[in-house]
Amino acid sequence: MKSVKSFLRKIDVFGVPFGFKYREKEKYTTAFGGLFIVIFICAALFMGIYYFIPFYNRKNYTTVYYTLTMAQTEKVNFGESETAFAIGLNCWTGSDGTVADDLFRIEHYYIYYKLEEEYKKNTDMMQTHSWTKADFYNRYDETFDGSSIYNYQCLDNNNRAIEGIFTSPIFSYYEFDVYAKNNSRELLDKINNYLTENDCKLHMYYSDNTVDISDYENPIKSYVEAIFIQLNPTLSIRRNIYFMNQYLYDDDYLIWVFGDDLRRNL
Repeated sequence: MKSVKSFLRKIDVFGVPFGFKYREKEKYTTAFGGLFIVIFICAALFMGIYYFIPFYNRKNYTTVYYTLTMAQTEKVNFGESETAFAIGLNCWTGSDGTVADDLFRIEHYYIYYKLEEEYKKNTDMMQTHSWTKADFYNRYDETFDGSSIYNYQCLDNNNRAIEGIFTSPIFSYYEFDVYAKNNSRELLDKINNYLTENDCKLHMYYSDNTVDISDYENPIKSYVEAIFIQLNPTLSIRRNIYFMNQYLYDDDYLIWVFGDDLRRNL
């Protein structure tokens, strides 16, 4: 027991020094102080190991995701962000062999409003080309193999930014319209019969991003999403499609507290 007390006294770092020697010792130590040091070291090792394991396995993270309504919108430029999309008709073949391309045409516009005492509207028709894998930066080749997207169209120039809302000083967006190839009574009757008997949609494929926080080596993944508008012979249907910028921020300021935020635009 004396040897244990002697060992504990030796490791007691809380010993109080004094200006004179007491029993040939430079400072006064106790077994209780040494016992406290042992408990402290064990607790520190336990806490270190306990938190190191999930840290090593990259499981001790916290994420917060939110959307923010802003008074003014940011610009969205598809070309700069390498966001691709393709537009086309996804329709059945009629019982008489009629296909959608025989009845409809799709027109692509860039609409730009600017407030100068009153709103002025500029409408530019966009030129297109047949879709290729290069339009989606060759990232989704396996997704597109064997699909009907080869009949779709992509914009020759997708670097014109969209921004604002209807009440903003500047409001711009893309517009895609489906028209009958002509206004003859014969064609309109044929369209009515075709849409009544067959399924036909204005289809849009576009690239999107998702964040997989469990995959720390490649957390940001891209994939192809699709939306459509069902064509109806008796209704004129309009649909708004919204895109938004997404950002990643690192607010764990362990180092470089006064540095810039780590941010990445998606």
